[in-house]
Amino acid sequence: MMLLKLKKIVALLTKSPRYIFLIDGLGGALTALLLGIVLPNLEHIFGMPAKVLFSLSAVAFVYSIYSLSCFYFNFKNLKKFLNFIIFANLFYCCLSMALVFLHYDSLTSLGLIYFFIELLVIIFLVALEVSILRLGYKV
Repeated sequence: MMLLKLKKIVALLTKSPRYIFLIDGLGGALTALLLGIVLPNLEHIFGMPAKVLFSLSAVAFVYSIYSLSCFYFNFKNLKKFLNFIIFANLFYCCLSMALVFLHYDSLTSLGLIYFFIELLVIIFLVALEVSILRLGYKV
């Protein structure tokens, strides 16, 4: 089922694959907003220390600016830029999961659910980005 949805999204992006950077950039901005503004005020509900959330927010913000810039400037060969954001997203996943394990004792069930959902969304996005590269579209 998820593979079918992924194929439909990839098919839509074939007409203008640079839009993957817009999707990535907006997702990064949403993550930065949640981790930098919303969740620190709800530390007692999610359990992750505010300092950690601010750090993750800063990383997400930088990635967001990068992806939105790639979309906006529409460089000729976006393949290398897409490769970079794929690895950056995977690094972010590893970093956030390492922080989840490091602060596991203080995390609540809602905190664990939030980070698990965030991980799933990013992995789906990375799978989408890899699909665009593998299918050889002019990115």
